[in-house]
Amino acid sequence: MRLYLVQHGLAKTAGEDPQRGLSPQGEVEVSAMANWAGNAGIAVKQIQHSGKLRAEQTATILAAQLNPADGVIAIDGLAPNDDVTSFAGRIDSASGDLMLVGHLPFLGRLTA
Repeated sequence: MRLYLVQHGLAKTAGEDPQRGLSPQGEVEVSAMANWAGNAGIAVKQIQHSGKLRAEQTATILAAQLNPADGVIAIDGLAPNDDVTSFAGRIDSASGDLMLVGHLPFLGRLTA
């Protein structure tokens, strides 16, 4: 199994958008990354995201290019300050290549 960790794209400020969706620049950057991943032959069975708007938008853009067989879903445990130890065990049960779209500092702690 391959695991791809993706930090969400650049978000709007809380003043611009209280839900902090992707900024126009963030959308462009994520689209470029999705195109690169598709051209590189990256294929994933599923894309999972934290449920926060910016992560959901990032996952949706990636999915449009990568077409994961099991789609895109929001899951608990990927929020910025969630517990990495309890989440790590869930990765082991994945049955195919997986992409996680999340946040810092969580993703940084997950890789440590």
